[in-house]
Amino acid sequence: MLGGAIGTDAAPTQKRETTDSATGQGFSRRDLVNTYVWTAAGGFFAETTETTDVVSETTSGSYSLSGSVGTSVGTSFQLAGIGISAQLDASVGGGMTATRARGKEATRSFGLNVEVNPARNLQRYDQDRKPVFDQDGQPVKVPGKVDAYRFLSFYLGEDSEHFDSFFHKVVDPTWLANGNDPNAAALRQARQSDRKPPCWRVLHRVTFVSRVLPAVPPAGAPPLEKAMRQVDVESNYELIRRLDPYVKGATTSLPELAEATRSALAAQLPDLLPHAADVTGFLAQYYGVDA
Repeated sequence: MLGGAIGTDAAPTQKRETTDSATGQGFSRRDLVNTYVWTAAGGFFAETTETTDVVSETTSGSYSLSGSVGTSVGTSFQLAGIGISAQLDASVGGGMTATRARGKEATRSFGLNVEVNPARNLQRYDQDRKPVFDQDGQPVKVPGKVDAYRFLSFYLGEDSEHFDSFFHKVVDPTWLANGNDPNAAALRQARQSDRKPPCWRVLHRVTFVSRVLPAVPPAGAPPLEKAMRQVDVESNYELIRRLDPYVKGATTSLPELAEATRSALAAQLPDLLPHAADVTGFLAQYYGVDA
């Protein structure tokens, strides 16, 4: 440290005082949530939020050195009956104070990357595996196939609760206890139920799913689906695409979104206006608007 760099004391009368301190302060937002959208027509889109970890460290030290040297010489004698005395005093003093401080800051990005690649082909095929087209030459899609979905991916920082969630909610206890799979054997060796070490966790939550509607809705289909097919809207996501330019700026609250939805339907798809509440519901799911 500073004292070692300067050296040891030069004389017993010297006094040294040293103070060294090292403090590290850092903050790290480790819990992340990212939003992803997949569509059969456009592929995979990510709305990713990354955080930055910043760690700062400051090291300081002070050194104080003081010293003094004093001497005194005295003598007396007589010469021819005359007394003579002499006194010599000398003193040397000095002092030094030094302070050093340095700081450093390290920055690194921290994020979560997700990749998905579902099948994007929604077209129907006949018994000979040939694609089916309608009278206008457009591909006929298979009803019920997913044409879009939205999901959230979470990264949760280290916590002992994630240990319990993994072994009690995620992993099949029968497979873990009796399975011959090498992964099961590895997990049995890694399990530390007595300690419950903190673990990080990654989970995914699907918040919106859109499926291709039948060209002719069945008798028990919801009224909104029947109305959508009458105006040539083949899925919930297709309806979202039609309304998105008019409602995407009103997604801060559910009442605001409901008002924008009604206005958009009245102007663009008036036949769906009686179903505005249902349309607002799945728009809220898609945009992540809380009630």
